Order: sequence, then C-alpha cells, then structure tokens
Amino acid sequence: MAHENETEPGPRGHWKLEEAKTRFIEIVRLAKNEGPQRIGICGRNVMAVLTMENLRNLVPTRPAGSLLHFLEGLKIEGLDHIREPDRGRTVEL
Repeated sequence: MAHENETEPGPRGHWKLEEAKTRFIEIVRLAKNEGPQRIGICGRNVMAVLTMENLRNLVPTRPAGSLLHFLEGLKIEGLDHIREPDRGRTVEL
C-alpha cells in the first residue's frame, strides 16, 4: 500500500519513469517474480525490465542468417549493399 505522498503504479506491471527510478529494486523483484515490467514516458511504453531467462527466450541464440540477409530485411530504401570490386591500390616504390 502506498503512503499518502507516493503515487500508485499504473496497471499491473506498468510504471511511469519517475516512479520506476525511485522504486527500481522493487521493479526488479517484480520482474523476477511476476514477469516483465513496462516503463512508460508520456503514456507510451518505452522500455522494460525483464529477467535474463525472459531475454534468452526472446533473442535467438545464434544469428538467423547472414548480415546481408539481415540488412535486406530492414527494408531501408536506397540501401546499396552491392560492393565495388576491390582491386587494391597503386603503391609507388
């Protein structure tokens, strides 16, 4: 239960940034025991506190393909991924 001068967290697992800064240890404990805790700024979730186990489940253990495949998947317009042939350089001896 919050004291009179404390603010209550938002919906379960959602925190305002100001509150998260002052209650960080509690948020880490809740992330461990109850699951990821979301932190918001101006009503938008912008970050989360989660356990390493949760992170491992989200991130692949090894790359899913080549760097080229990854870059092409970003769908960045105008990305030139064709490399010019490298013929070395001329060196004066």
